[in-house]
Amino acid sequence: MATVLSFTHAQPGFPLIPVPDFIEQARACDYVATLLAESTEPMQHQALSHKLHACLAQLKPGLLDPIPECLVDSFTVDTLPANSYCFEPDCTDLCRYCMALSAVLGEHKAAGNAGNALRDLLCELTGYFVKEMMAPRWVRGAD
Repeated sequence: MATVLSFTHAQPGFPLIPVPDFIEQARACDYVATLLAESTEPMQHQALSHKLHACLAQLKPGLLDPIPECLVDSFTVDTLPANSYCFEPDCTDLCRYCMALSAVLGEHKAAGNAGNALRDLLCELTGYFVKEMMAPRWVRGAD
């Protein structure tokens, strides 16, 4: 696994340090994304967005690598969890995400590979949103 940069402090101006494994890399991404979501300052948004991009860029090359032998035990359980993690935004959030992406793409603020990724994401999110909106919600009973 590649080494990624992590944050040593909750403030966005603090330096990055090497992180030895993908678990910590993923935690660093989650940490920065949380800071970004909680931030209210436009300058912090920009800085944290760049830091999140850097963290994700460090994580990406090793995504398909086998789990290192030293980490296998941390992924081993006696029974599988009852719930698995999944992306489950409600319909209003899905609509908001789709609208935000379509606005960014409509303003031509994303070019090249980023623009392609955003268009793909918009297509997938919109498809998911429409399927969720059109999904059955009730079961017809004997009555």
